[in-house]
Amino acid sequence: MNKTNNNGGNKPSRPVDALFPKAKIARDNKRCPFCDKPINPETDFRNDQSKKEFFISGLCQKCQDDVFGKD
Repeated sequence: MNKTNNNGGNKPSRPVDALFPKAKIARDNKRCPFCDKPINPETDFRNDQSKKEFFISGLCQKCQDDVFGKD
């Protein structure tokens, strides 16, 4: 499956992005879709698992902790 978006950015590159377009926009702008906090993926996460989750959901560390619990 081709996950790249070669259509000028107009269409979502993943099915989940079609369901949650605002979350994709927030993630693309490196902002949490829940709290709108700006996110630096290189420094704002406690571990690789949390960083990977950001690239899936766009959630900041605090919102991940609120949703999934602290690890």
